[in-house]
Amino acid sequence: MNEERRREPRINAATHIHVKIQSAPGAHELEGRTIPTKSTDISIGGLCMKLEFPLPAHSFLELQITFLDTTERFLLTGSVMWTDPKTHIVGIQFNLANYPRLDAWKQAFARLTPAD
Repeated sequence: MNEERRREPRINAATHIHVKIQSAPGAHELEGRTIPTKSTDISIGGLCMKLEFPLPAHSFLELQITFLDTTERFLLTGSVMWTDPKTHIVGIQFNLANYPRLDAWKQAFARLTPAD
């Protein structure tokens, strides 16, 4: 993604997370899968991660995200903005409009951000 389009700071480091696909209209076979993965970069507004399986571009997803340093879970919706079919690396943009736990999500993200 073009750097100018990014609205939020990003962490360009491997962040260990669990992602559970709660729902995936158009890819129902993925629903219920829990994916221990490393995010290759993450921000408040989205994440890039490597998967073990392909994920269709433009898919709408409901994801449960848990950072491995906490038991706090976040239920986020998002869209697969791009995918690399060879490496299964995907970019997901979260839909945070009207997200009731936005402050908690921002606080969890802030804990990942290295102090200056």
